[in-house]
Amino acid sequence: MQKILYVEMDVHQASIVIVVLNVEGKTISEAIIETMTETVRDFRRGLRGELHVTFEEGAQAAWLYDLLRPHATEVLVCNPRHNKLLGVGNKSDRIDAMKLAQLQQLTGAVARDTLLSEVQTNRQTRAEVLRAVVEHPDVDAVEYRGAFVAMQYFGYLRRDPEPDGFNAWLNYLDSHPEDFRTMVHGVMNSVEYRLRFGAP
Repeated sequence: MQKILYVEMDVHQASIVIVVLNVEGKTISEAIIETMTETVRDFRRGLRGELHVTFEEGAQAAWLYDLLRPHATEVLVCNPRHNKLLGVGNKSDRIDAMKLAQLQQLTGAVARDTLLSEVQTNRQTRAEVLRAVVEHPDVDAVEYRGAFVAMQYFGYLRRDPEPDGFNAWLNYLDSHPEDFRTMVHGVMNSVEYRLRFGAP
């Protein structure tokens, strides 16, 4: 049986930051290569196993997808506007690649192959599978606080969060994991909220 490798790429015009993980989530390789056909091919040739590749949509996405698809079991192209996890916390190309890896590697009862099998054999509907993914503890651990903060902006301020405010509230909730009330109180008593909607 071939070993499974998760290849996560943070792609830029001049370079690609790559993190390769095994099925246990352990980093087995990291590299920074030039964004050129030959360097990507050379790196891919050095990987042995069943490759699951993930990178964000961008100017290089179509070219990279076409280059990698014939040699990988799966190539996922993420929409960065829908991936709030990448905007949260510390920023670096390596961290972005690691965050993509976290999202790709669900474990346990909601493993990707298990869920595909459930849908293909009509044992579960697509809605049931989606619910299983959304309610999985790995997804909850990665996404819940960020989703909560975003919903306070959408619900109370009726706008998208600005990065500095979003990260400040997320950092607060990371250090005070049970104190959601303070964040709600802070938004509802903010100058912006009071000027737009009056006192709560």
